[in-house]
Amino acid sequence: MNGISFVIPNRNGEKLLKENLPFLLSEIKNIECKEIIIADDFSTDSSIAMIRKDFPEIRVITSEKPLGFSENCNKGVYETKYDTVVCLNTDVRVSSGFLAPLLKVLQEPEVFAVSPKILKPEQDSYINESLCKTFYGFGLFYHSGIPEKKLLKDPPVCSIPFACGAAIAFKKNFFMELKGFDTLYSPFYWEDFDLCYRAWKKGWKTLYQSESSVYHLHRGTISRLYKQIDVEIIHERNRFLFVWKNVIDPLLIAEHFLFLPAKLIESLLQGRYFFLTSFLEALKKFPETWKKRKREKEEAKFGDREILKLYSKIYKNLYV
Repeated sequence: MNGISFVIPNRNGEKLLKENLPFLLSEIKNIECKEIIIADDFSTDSSIAMIRKDFPEIRVITSEKPLGFSENCNKGVYETKYDTVVCLNTDVRVSSGFLAPLLKVLQEPEVFAVSPKILKPEQDSYINESLCKTFYGFGLFYHSGIPEKKLLKDPPVCSIPFACGAAIAFKKNFFMELKGFDTLYSPFYWEDFDLCYRAWKKGWKTLYQSESSVYHLHRGTISRLYKQIDVEIIHERNRFLFVWKNVIDPLLIAEHFLFLPAKLIESLLQGRYFFLTSFLEALKKFPETWKKRKREKEEAKFGDREILKLYSKIYKNLYV
């Protein structure tokens, strides 16, 4: 069905929703076929009551326990009725005219997802979270946003490794075929990278559209609900899980296990004990991860090296 569904995962984001929803509602007021779904992840603040009172046109889906980003967002997407879905975090504020450029690019047949320019305020500049430096080295994946001033150029449309889950537009039928965000990574981090990596292996593109922009204010749930050390542990655990699940190339996976002992020893010598904790936590999920690895190997049309060459080309073309 033609139309647009907006899915906003929420956990205790009453203040952020109050601040940012009006910007979204203003942008889509002239769209006839649309819906907004708040996928609430067991909030304990007044988020739900506030939405129902101040924004009665918005549909709220609740959960009976905390689900984490992947499962909660999937739950919202599964409830949508339109073919095009836009997911936005509660701490994302859309800019004027952000939607039309995304929809234009998404019409291309092989495009799975499109990312707007996601600007994260930092000191006197912005980090462009959509144009990440992404590479595989010493057996692990790394990615980081690049300051706007370091960009060689800002093309109107280009391929990117992945679309950040904070603001992403995608085709629902592709998303469903990929079985959504993988709950393996719950409660958060690496699920968006995983989703788009799997899409690239199927031959589906993830693109960046610079004519669309949003501001990621980074005042979301994670920093309020988790200690920084716990966030670090989850992030590193999921880096391990991503490799074990998705890297099929024999030499690349051999590189991972070859460098793993050295990286564990190095982290201990540097006092980064959370790295060992992350590895041990990842091991608990190894059986589940290996089962999913078999499925990914069967379904992939392109290999890891082909995807990494794409990443390398993207980086060379964009950054100084």
